[in-house]
Amino acid sequence: MKKCRSCQSEIDDKAKKCPHCKTKQGNWLQRHPILTIIIILFVIGIFSSQDSNKAKVADEPAPSTISDETKTTDSKTEVTPEVKSEFAVGEAIQMKDYILTVNEVTKAPSKGYSTPKSGNEYVFVNVTIQNTGDKESPYNPFDFKIQDSNGNQTTDTFVSIDDNLSSGTLASGGKVTGSLAFEAPKGDKGLKLIYQPNFWLDNQRITVNLQ
Repeated sequence: MKKCRSCQSEIDDKAKKCPHCKTKQGNWLQRHPILTIIIILFVIGIFSSQDSNKAKVADEPAPSTISDETKTTDSKTEVTPEVKSEFAVGEAIQMKDYILTVNEVTKAPSKGYSTPKSGNEYVFVNVTIQNTGDKESPYNPFDFKIQDSNGNQTTDTFVSIDDNLSSGTLASGGKVTGSLAFEAPKGDKGLKLIYQPNFWLDNQRITVNLQ
């Protein structure tokens, strides 16, 4: 026997409804089977959705992290091409609108009746200048200087030579060959020829080792 959940009368253990007050017996789930089924299905749906989301997260690849060290290793470092500052005798040197070639260097203690200052000697430099621009370009022996090992720079000196380079103008594609005469300390092993056809532009200046 059990007591009715409403009127507390004694009723049969298996009774689903009290014969006295007609109240349904059993717990809330038993008294509301339809709502119980709906709640169970709702709870199952929630858990199923969570499991599905977990599976998606597990399948997604982890975001890649590149360390600073990897970035340094994988990145390409731009290397600025080295600009050649000095050239040698015999090289064809390309400038903006010119190609200069120092063909030959000779030295002499005197030239005819001409003699250099005491302690100096003559240095004769044979050059070829070619105009590679689209327009006419001037050339001048005063575009050249000789520099000794002490850094002293001097321009062309007056000496009578057969192929002396004079001033003039080159047409596009034209070229001229001639010699320049300089005075320099005897036996100086650090002589350099400096060519600067445009006095106002330092980037149009080249140096040729004469040794």
